[in-house]
Amino acid sequence: MNQPGSSLEPAVGLGGRSGDMADSSTPFIRNAWYVVAPSSEVSRTPLGRTVLGTSIVVFRKQDGSAVALQNRCCHRSFPLSHGTVDGDTIVCGYHGLRYDATGKCIEIPMQKTVPAALRVRTYTVAERGPFVWVWMGRDDPGLEAPPHQPWLAHAEWAMRWGYLHVKGSYVHLHENLLDLSHLSFLHARTFGTPEYARTPVEMHCEGDRLEV
Repeated sequence: MNQPGSSLEPAVGLGGRSGDMADSSTPFIRNAWYVVAPSSEVSRTPLGRTVLGTSIVVFRKQDGSAVALQNRCCHRSFPLSHGTVDGDTIVCGYHGLRYDATGKCIEIPMQKTVPAALRVRTYTVAERGPFVWVWMGRDDPGLEAPPHQPWLAHAEWAMRWGYLHVKGSYVHLHENLLDLSHLSFLHARTFGTPEYARTPVEMHCEGDRLEV
């Protein structure tokens, strides 16, 4: 679904000029919230996920709160998702280095002291609705919270869990979801009807927010 490669913050806008428009070469947008897993998948067992081309590990502390760390040990880059959770820490499955929930290495079994700078990156985590969200940017999200989708917990709505792996640019995926006129043709034999293509489009653009 996402395009691998650059970790740069994209400079794209909605000004209408071709140079401002996103395309298949647009880098990932990192200063944003991303769903990494349904809450039910995150447990005391380390869970590895690749988000925006970045490998992270997610697990729960003893109080039930979720933690997301860079998924590599400082020592030999062994994935921490192959380690074990012990208390509120995660222990590398290669040489036993122990990291706390802030990403700081607090124990190295083969030596008495731990260098103060030895740590892995930690990510801001939030649980909202049925999802665990992670802020992938370097900037602090501040008061910005993940989007609220109340219908996901509404008794009159039914949900089906699953994953859909799409081999393509995330920009093209967004374009697909914003343009429902294709339903009349691409999905003509399922839920697409002629009315989709004939319905006038209402579009609202304010700053960098686009609503169709």
